[in-house]
Amino acid sequence: MAADYLTALRFYIEKDSPATLQVAQDLGRTAVKHGFETLSMAKMHEQALALLLPTAHSLIGKKELTRKASSFFAEAIMPIEGTHHAALADSADLEKLNSSLNQRITDLATSKRELKVQGPYIRERSCSR
Repeated sequence: MAADYLTALRFYIEKDSPATLQVAQDLGRTAVKHGFETLSMAKMHEQALALLLPTAHSLIGKKELTRKASSFFAEAIMPIEGTHHAALADSADLEKLNSSLNQRITDLATSKRELKVQGPYIRERSCSR
């Protein structure tokens, strides 16, 4: 995947078109499928940038290359960051469900205790009719 990242980054820097940013997002989706996290992508990006920077011919060229590479990286990690937001939302939903379940268990236990206390009284009333 590192080779694909380098190739795509190089292509984006050379072409600098929004259409080539789609490739970055595609790489991000592939990274998610393979279980990559942001840190892994950052390391891959750093290695690719280390290979590309020496090819820039001036300080301005290096700054421009770094700026473009930053945009590419931001697009590439969007799918990964999206999974984090989804996981947080899922966690909040699970917490609500667990809270609701705990309340229902408490209610059930209370109802059982009340039935045990009222049980003899209810039986006496029904037998006397």
